[in-house]
Parts: sequence; structure tokens; C-alpha cells
Amino acid sequence: MDHFSIIQHFFSRLRCQSCHEHFDEDGIELVRENEGLYLVRVSCCHCGEEAGMAMVGVEQGTDRADDHSHDAQTPLISGSKYQGFTDPELTPAEIRRLSQFDPVSNDDVIEAHRFFQGLGHDWRKHLPDEQEQAATGTLQ
Repeated sequence: MDHFSIIQHFFSRLRCQSCHEHFDEDGIELVRENEGLYLVRVSCCHCGEEAGMAMVGVEQGTDRADDHSHDAQTPLISGSKYQGFTDPELTPAEIRRLSQFDPVSNDDVIEAHRFFQGLGHDWRKHLPDEQEQAATGTLQ
């Protein structure tokens, strides 16, 4: 399973706000990919509502698509602030690596919101264009 398939699977677990059906993987469209950043458009195949676009980052050099070494319901970390934490989207190694960081705070969320808000309505100008991708060999 490639990274885009994993992204499709992730969004297929979410529900449309209009009709409350799960998104189909067919409704997750790859708009652009560049060096581990995927821009996807999410639409509901059931009611036709466009849910929006998302930019998803994938850590390069990792492919956990074939890593099914843990049961999603089994706690992965013990003896820490994350004791009993489970997440079917993360491998045990990823959880151990991420557990060294503090959890996301309210201030972190506000700072991220301000950052994205500051990009303005023309946020697409921050994405590499197709000519730039062709020059670097990352055009898909």
C-alpha cells in the first residue's frame, strides 16, 4: 500500500457533515504531491458535497503500510504520560518516537490557526507549481 492509499484509507474512516455517510476512497482525489506533502480534495460520493481540501504530510523514508505488528487495541506505551495510549494509525515505533514530545497544547492550536489564517485566500501560491516540480523531478 502506497502513501496515497493510506491517506485515502484515513479519510474513508471520516464522515460527511452533510449526509453522515463515510467518505469513499474514490472521493479522495490527489491534487498534487511534492516531497511527502499531499494535497487532496475530499468529496462525498453519496451526496456530492465537497468536504474541502487537506494538505497531508508523510514522513519520507518511512513506509509503515506493511507494518501490522501491533493490535490497534493493545496499549503501546507503559510507564509514561502516554500509558494506555492506542492509535491504529501509528506503529509502536512511531508512538515511542512521538512520545518524547509534549502533547499539542491549546496555544499550539491557536498558533497554527493564526498561521493558516495569515496565508490568506491565495494560499495556493505557497504550493510549488508544476514547472518547479518538473524541474526538480517531483511532478507526479
